[in-house]
Amino acid sequence: MKPPIVTDVTRPSAQKVTATDYRSAVSYSHHHSRLKPVPQTYANHASLPKFFFLFLVPVFLINTVVEGVGFFRAPSMAGAWEFVVAVALLLALSFARLTAMKVQDRVIVPESAARLRAVLPADLQSRVDGLSKAQIVALRFASDAEVEPLVRKVVAGELVGATAIKKAIVHWRPDLLPRV
Repeated sequence: MKPPIVTDVTRPSAQKVTATDYRSAVSYSHHHSRLKPVPQTYANHASLPKFFFLFLVPVFLINTVVEGVGFFRAPSMAGAWEFVVAVALLLALSFARLTAMKVQDRVIVPESAARLRAVLPADLQSRVDGLSKAQIVALRFASDAEVEPLVRKVVAGELVGATAIKKAIVHWRPDLLPRV
């Protein structure tokens, strides 16, 4: 059974997030993470890919250091080449991560902007285009009921930056996708 989509701008009921939707989202998240279900908040919303940061980055860093030390202790053409390859691999890993984050933003921004236009009153819909990418990305976490007051504060300059917006959110929309 698929989990319910809490906010789907294509259906008329998108303006309401029900307790049933929220419980289902939490139980879906619980099912996939095998952890005790915890509602999403500012404190726990960020997710770092464990395999990337706990395995790949240390391995690539250690390899670069080992190759660099080996080359500088006993300089040779082969050692120089191994060090260059180690640095290139580390840079490729960084580039891959940055590219994935850019693609994620390219998906999130139009999707979140469409949601904002769907849930905001007419007087604020035209202001969505004036929001920064960071503001739109931060507002995606706000429940439909909170979007309007938050956007009004952002437009008025009362909330500046993604962190301030996220900290102002009281009722977070749950992330229905399992974390990596």
